[in-house]
Amino acid sequence: MKLVHFCMVAIFLISCSPQKKADETTANHKENNKVNIPGKKETRKTADKQIHLFLRDCAKGKKTNNEIAINKANDQLPKVGSYKRTYKAHKQYVWAEFCKFQHRPQLNSQIAFTDASYKFYRKLLLIGDLFNTGQTFALVGYSTSDSIVKIHVLKKVKNEFKPFFETSTKNPHTLGAPHHHIIDFIDYNGDKIKDLKVMTDLRMMHTTERSQLWIYQDSRLLLIPEYKNISNGQYNPVDRKIYSYVSIGCGDLHMLFKVYQWNQNKLSLEKNIRCDCCTKTTCDIYINGQEKPVKATMDTAHNFIPKFWWASLKPKLHNY
Repeated sequence: MKLVHFCMVAIFLISCSPQKKADETTANHKENNKVNIPGKKETRKTADKQIHLFLRDCAKGKKTNNEIAINKANDQLPKVGSYKRTYKAHKQYVWAEFCKFQHRPQLNSQIAFTDASYKFYRKLLLIGDLFNTGQTFALVGYSTSDSIVKIHVLKKVKNEFKPFFETSTKNPHTLGAPHHHIIDFIDYNGDKIKDLKVMTDLRMMHTTERSQLWIYQDSRLLLIPEYKNISNGQYNPVDRKIYSYVSIGCGDLHMLFKVYQWNQNKLSLEKNIRCDCCTKTTCDIYINGQEKPVKATMDTAHNFIPKFWWASLKPKLHNY
């Protein structure tokens, strides 16, 4: 395939890619070589054909063995406020980077550029056995605006990547590595298969992170809508529950703990504990929203806190 044809395909592909509002997050799977793009039927078929032509032409590109270029793709950041591409040109740049590094067995490059107005231009490139299924997947993500990130998950069939999943999420404003890493593949439901977690919000005050979660099940990604309301969620493989911790104030002595349990493919709140140790001598502990608190000393307050957090919180409470 000639280079000119390759570039025209890449430009057409990216320019016809639709943008969606963050509060209308979608997860569109592509099955049997079909790309589920909203719009008229004719437009969808045309876009489907162009995406497959693009990925087919990418698969015929040369492998990248340049170590300097690989390092640059992985972790080098430009000076803050120096990025000069438009969002349209940025999409073209990210797809071109994917074509360059698609043959690598593993890649994790997550970078956020900023322009002179401090708008965010996020680049996400991940390649490997992302879901721990023995199959090679790739994730390609890019900002379509200061507030939206478009994400494509591709599955490798023989030597060519095929569309598998796509979604649009919020584009969180992060303050640098490692916070630029908004994509994680972690087993969140204990089935030994990794799931897709995408950070959508990061508040540096009291360090609160919120994300969206898709679990990999039956060769599909299933959105877990309840997870977007969980702050700083961490999965515990011992009891298969998700633990949330948020600092409310008082120098991290006013704390909120929540525990969620799985019920098939849904998450439900099991326990809600608010621990107010602002006096630095005693703690008022409110369990599951009760009005009257349980009284505890700083040395005994940890007994009312989920054991999942004991290792990090006991030393802090005992030092007062």
